[in-house]
Amino acid sequence: MDRDHYVGLVTKLNRVSQTVYTSPSRLPLFATLAWIAGVLFFLVPLMLGRFALMVMRREAETCRNPDHSALVKKLAARFGISRDVVLMTSNRCSVPFTYGFRRPVLVMPAGMQRWTRRQLEAVLIHELAHIRRRDCLTQFTARVICGLFWFVLLIWIAYARMQREQEKACDGCVIDAGIKPVEYTGHIVDLVRFSKGHILLPGISNAMGMKSVLNERIKSVLSLKSNRFSFKKKNLWGLLIVCTGLLAPILTVTVGSKAYVYEKALYGTWVNTEYSGKFYQDQRIIMDSDEGMITRYASIFDSHPEGKSRFTIIDKWTDSEGNRCFKIRWECEFEAGWVKYYEFRRISHSGMILEFVNQRERQGWPSKLDPDHPNYRIYYRQR
Repeated sequence: MDRDHYVGLVTKLNRVSQTVYTSPSRLPLFATLAWIAGVLFFLVPLMLGRFALMVMRREAETCRNPDHSALVKKLAARFGISRDVVLMTSNRCSVPFTYGFRRPVLVMPAGMQRWTRRQLEAVLIHELAHIRRRDCLTQFTARVICGLFWFVLLIWIAYARMQREQEKACDGCVIDAGIKPVEYTGHIVDLVRFSKGHILLPGISNAMGMKSVLNERIKSVLSLKSNRFSFKKKNLWGLLIVCTGLLAPILTVTVGSKAYVYEKALYGTWVNTEYSGKFYQDQRIIMDSDEGMITRYASIFDSHPEGKSRFTIIDKWTDSEGNRCFKIRWECEFEAGWVKYYEFRRISHSGMILEFVNQRERQGWPSKLDPDHPNYRIYYRQR
């Protein structure tokens, strides 16, 4: 068979395969578009909320009451917060919130001037606990993860649980500071009344203004005791180890499945009835992924193979046209022993055409897929 005949067959089959296999390829496209739409639906409001908070923070004024500023510095030093915490007030703010990762800002309602010192101290301790724990960064990161994996319900459940636990931990810091649970719950109720039940914007670091969770919040505070278990770094490392152990099998399966899907195009039965069946011009070859064997049949009607070869995939990549290319080393058994060959294989982007050139190990890897090469072969997938 001459080169022109080969080129004609390849061109014709490429056109046919493109027509036949265009429809199945749309499913990943639709899935990708649906994922992008979901990401935008959940993350755009988050970014708009962060932008609104940034605008509010810029419009806020630095607290001019020296007693309040001194109290913030005193409490921050007690919590071991080395970063400077800026206390600001805003007429647009109905509930206290913290903003900023590296340079934290504590924004308070302008009406805080009417609070008692005990109320103010309880609120400041709660918000400073958020700053010390870096809850602002944690919540933002968790929300981004929820947006990226919006289709996983368990992630949203975990996110809601994390928010409740963050509030509970900061409430516990208030109790540890010496404020009685009954007194603190009274401060929470007064703050909810002051805020008129409004929630500021998405991304705020606390939920103190949410009336829907007020009963749960009060019950949680009343059940707290001072000097309870503290979650330390060694516990965090233990939790990370456990989470890594749980995720490792999932990641392994995911990576392994991707490799299998890529190499799956190489496996299966390939035929070409134009070949004579002599001198490795087999009409049918089968590549087995489980055993790593190439089984050759002289005729497509033969039930007994002409021979078998072991193969190993050395390298794989996708070229600019979407074809999948492989470097394969295989060994063929002769009477004198096993002989090694180096082979360059290319599967068309449709997965229907297989071309390869091979030569003995001493000749090195084939430099290109040349139809004029004496060991050039072309096969078509048998369906």
